[in-house]
This record gives sequence, C-alpha cells and structure tokens, in this order.
Amino acid sequence: NHTGHSPDNSLENLIRYIFDINNYEAYDIAHGHSWSDHLNDSWIPLGIKTQIELAELIDDIMTFPSEERELERNRRAYWDDRTGVVVIQDPGDENDGGTAFRPLEGKQYFSDILN
Repeated sequence: NHTGHSPDNSLENLIRYIFDINNYEAYDIAHGHSWSDHLNDSWIPLGIKTQIELAELIDDIMTFPSEERELERNRRAYWDDRTGVVVIQDPGDENDGGTAFRPLEGKQYFSDILN
C-alpha cells in the first residue's frame, strides 16, 4: 500500500470502520458483560437490538457526554442525560474494558454513588 502502513484486516477494525465507531473501548464494552447483564433492563427499553447498536450508543456517549469525570483506579465515567446511560471506562478490566448501563438511581448514581 502506498501509505507505508500495513493494511489491518482484522474483523473488529473493519466493523468499527463500517459503523463509524471511534472509541475502540466502546466496541469492547458493548461486546462484554454490559450486553448480557443489562440487555433487558437497559438496552431493550431504549430500542437497542444488537451489540453494534450498543457500541454506537456507547461511542456517542464517550465522544459527546453530558458529563464526564475521573474515578478511582484510573477509570473514567461518562453520563448521557438523553438516555440515562452511564459508561464506565476501565483500562484495568482486561475482559471488556468497562461497562455501560442505565442505573436505577439515574444521574444520582453518576454524581454521588459512583467513585
């Protein structure tokens, strides 16, 4: 290739490119326990039917959060007023890089409970 870079043929990178997912973490979080653990209480009520749709939502929230803040253990939290979703980015979580869900306590969870 003329750019001097080796082409990256990984399926995950192709999916991220096709669906315009900027944050690699968003894809990982959407394909981790946040999908299976929160499908019925968080994603179905928002009309999210696939992990790709969830990755797009998480990416949007991480890119344009209503609020964001630092947490303990090098984690970062993102809040979305429109959907009531909190995204927690956790670089120390080797399985899926964090989580996302709609807390029952709403924004109070993001502001007061999460640390």
